[in-house]
Amino acid sequence: MTPNLPKNLNAYWTISAFLAFWFLFIHTPPVIVERNAIKSVRFMTHLFAVYIIYLGCIVNAMWTPSSLSEKARGYHIWVGRLAMVGGLVGFSSGVSLAWYPYGVLPIGFAAFITGLGLIQLYAQYFGYAAIKRYQCLQKQIESLERAPDDCEETEEGTQDVEYLREQKKEALQSHVFHMVMLFVVACGFPAGLRVAAFFGTHAMLALVVIYVVLSFMVKPYKNTYFFADESSEVPTLSDTAGELSERLVE
Repeated sequence: MTPNLPKNLNAYWTISAFLAFWFLFIHTPPVIVERNAIKSVRFMTHLFAVYIIYLGCIVNAMWTPSSLSEKARGYHIWVGRLAMVGGLVGFSSGVSLAWYPYGVLPIGFAAFITGLGLIQLYAQYFGYAAIKRYQCLQKQIESLERAPDDCEETEEGTQDVEYLREQKKEALQSHVFHMVMLFVVACGFPAGLRVAAFFGTHAMLALVVIYVVLSFMVKPYKNTYFFADESSEVPTLSDTAGELSERLVE
């Protein structure tokens, strides 16, 4: 008997979640103890916010509204809202740690990690804006479809609804794309920094490779959500890993 696996379980989620769990629960705790960082309110605030947004990404990337019952879909929304707040707190506290007191971190590194934070804000803003647009378009469609029974359906009205549906689809795709970018790149790359450190003198090369791999994952990962909605077949780990390897050699 084939196990009933979640439809969003694929290579992209597995790789991203594995990196997240390694960073959050294997790499970070010993660093906190070693540096006695628990005494720093700013650092612990930043870290707590990082855990919220990263874990929120893991949960919402797996359990999307289309994979949940109607009653459970609210959990996806509230986890997303909590992650958005965590992202804002994480960015502001991270910038504070990077630049104050000035000169504690090398200027180049402080600018680099601030840039990563801006990528995070970019993904958060456009992902949130896209889902709000999706919800607004859905209300417009429902309003047009609730026309009184004694009203004739006109060709112009039908075209309006079809146009709004197309715009709604594009808004959803934009939301998924930017949320995947948030999960895989904005949250994943800081974890990738720590992985690259294991390569010693080749750390910079490893960092470039990690960035390229994570960036190339975004588009095909986004596509799996729409593939899963349009087909009864669930993409397997080998299928999605093969698609990623093909994109890397293009």
